Amino acid sequence: MCWFKMRHPVYLLSLTLMIFMILACQAGYAWNQDTVLVPDEDPVLYYAHRIALVFNILGIVFLFYHIFFLRKPFSNIRTKVFMGIGLVGFPLITIIIGNLIGMENAKSVKFCLTCHLAMAEYGQDMLDPKSNSVSALHYQKRWINRDQCYSCHTNYGLLGNFQAKMRGMRDVVVYYGGLWDEPLHILSPFPNRDCLKCHGEVTSFLEREQHKDILKELAHDEIVCSSCHSPIHMAQE
Repeated sequence: MCWFKMRHPVYLLSLTLMIFMILACQAGYAWNQDTVLVPDEDPVLYYAHRIALVFNILGIVFLFYHIFFLRKPFSNIRTKVFMGIGLVGFPLITIIIGNLIGMENAKSVKFCLTCHLAMAEYGQDMLDPKSNSVSALHYQKRWINRDQCYSCHTNYGLLGNFQAKMRGMRDVVVYYGGLWDEPLHILSPFPNRDCLKCHGEVTSFLEREQHKDILKELAHDEIVCSSCHSPIHMAQE
């Protein structure tokens, strides 16, 4: 065995990183188990987590092989390939899958409320089964099955997801920079399209007498949904 290589910073750093990624992967999965709001777990996330964990473990095995069993790790093409797979290949796959899992888990209500601490009073209202606010009704009656915060505050498609994440990064800066004051105010008017993306093609919505004559105005934000359907959120002490 070539023990002197244990002191090589590249090996030590790589091993430390891989072990940390395994622990983070397991901790993230355990945390997510507590955030699932419906009994059925997304099978894609279930298997993606395990695939990431397998690649992480394989990366550590490859690194241990080089540390303990190879005296000349760069002596031939085979050892170089093993080194590349262990140091770059497996970790890169793990990072990509881990980021996808993280982005998906970031849609959960619990995750939203852990970041938006200033919105805690409004989050409590949404979770309150006695509340009659629009957000609470959507949550309690499961008009939106899961990820209720994210579903209402994002538009459709990749651009909608990107815009939501950019707003989230802005909120991080504002919150931790102490750049906000109470009472909170919405940054910009809530567009009707974020309501109509779900309600707009529902028969009961289209056939409702109060909606029939103002569908065009609703589509162009000339009349806002919250003028009739309110309050959206109610702060609770």
